[in-house]
Amino acid sequence: MLAYGGRYEVNDDVITHYVDISLFPNWVGGAQKRRFEVNANGTLTLSARLEEGTPQARSARLVWRRADV
Repeated sequence: MLAYGGRYEVNDDVITHYVDISLFPNWVGGAQKRRFEVNANGTLTLSARLEEGTPQARSARLVWRRADV
């Protein structure tokens, strides 16, 4: 599980999260950048390359869909 929160800024297709609180203490005070895409089908996709340059490097993708009300 991963959770973090704080302010954010959008530039072109990149959203930068300025981390104020996180389950990963080393993220607090830093910035996390994600590429985003909003699709016609109503989904929002965030993707990132995490821990780039380390043996733990991996790609992450999170897909959100608006709930039907």
